[in-house]
Amino acid sequence: MVIIIGLTIFTLIASEDRPEAISGGKAENLAQKIYDATNKEAWDSLDYIRWTFRESNHYTWDRQQNLVEVVWDEYRVLLDPESVSGIAFKKGDQLKGEEEQRLLEEAFKLFCNDGFWMNAFTKLHDPGTNRGIHISENGDTSLLVTYTSGGVTPGDAYLWKVDDEGLPLSFKMWVSIIPVGGLEFTWEDWDTLYNGALIAQNHSSELLEVPITGIKSGPTLTSVGKNDTLFMPLEK
Repeated sequence: MVIIIGLTIFTLIASEDRPEAISGGKAENLAQKIYDATNKEAWDSLDYIRWTFRESNHYTWDRQQNLVEVVWDEYRVLLDPESVSGIAFKKGDQLKGEEEQRLLEEAFKLFCNDGFWMNAFTKLHDPGTNRGIHISENGDTSLLVTYTSGGVTPGDAYLWKVDDEGLPLSFKMWVSIIPVGGLEFTWEDWDTLYNGALIAQNHSSELLEVPITGIKSGPTLTSVGKNDTLFMPLEK
């Protein structure tokens, strides 16, 4: 009860309204500046990447075929995110029917969320996004990105703060799964991948830490520590 009361008070005190923003050329220029600072061109050409989200969910992503292995608890799923199809295992045994479909959908939700924390700055022009410039009372310029469709939580919005070069410093969130509007998370501890793309390895806020660990990237599956036949059952 004490925890619930404390969270309620925190929500009432800390919550912010979503800011107004103006769409147009300045917003598009700032989005491009973020792409340039994080080397989105290199990200788009990336072959394979592995990472762990908050020390619990583990991913290997074939970027060019858009196939992903999701491992958590006692489950392993080979997933095609575009069709939410694939193969699911529990303790090494392949599942079928409703249980398989349930795990495919769970893996898709995990991948959408955890993948966003890993590379949200490359998704500023995803289908269904709106971009606008917000200028604060002290004159700071930020980019507000609203996701009107797609993913698993349409309607979410993120206000990006960047440095002079366009490298993200933090974003504030207005999302359906968090009751605190405007909760701010840092984007820090940047790592450069094998082809020059940048990834932030840590995010922190007043409530929790969101670490991205175990990042490995490379031109082949074996270069990231996986068997090169991993995705053969799903190859398109």
